[in-house]
Amino acid sequence: MTIAKGIEGISFPSKLYTSLAVGKAIVSLSEDWSELREIVEGTNCGVWSSLGDAEGLAQKLRTLIHDKAKTAEMGENARKVFEKGYTRQVCAAKYAEVLRLADPQFDADETLERRKKLAAWLAGGAAVVTRQDPTESQEASQASSQAKESA
Repeated sequence: MTIAKGIEGISFPSKLYTSLAVGKAIVSLSEDWSELREIVEGTNCGVWSSLGDAEGLAQKLRTLIHDKAKTAEMGENARKVFEKGYTRQVCAAKYAEVLRLADPQFDADETLERRKKLAAWLAGGAAVVTRQDPTESQEASQASSQAKESA
């Protein structure tokens, strides 16, 4: 995977996370100071080469082809990096922490419960969007409907 010159700091190859998840050695090309390089070399999950260094890249690819044990180890390291820092659960916890920093009143557990109730409500056949709060209990909803009818 590559990051084009001048894009570093603006963009990041999201395919890195999928590549880590499947546990294969990563081949990366980027600026010398890139975050991609830090991840790949810092965790020994693949090889990195500077943009434009065709000979260096070719040598690293030859190493991966001929040293199966090293390549397998890099793949195992890639999967470990994914599990430690990029699973859905880890990312959700990091995201919730950012929200808590932005709003100390944010409650990730409460938000999760509201989303579960909404999903259950939608799964129950709700096809039309109404003004009803999907987190209300069914009894409260019926009582509200009866009160409106008698008014």
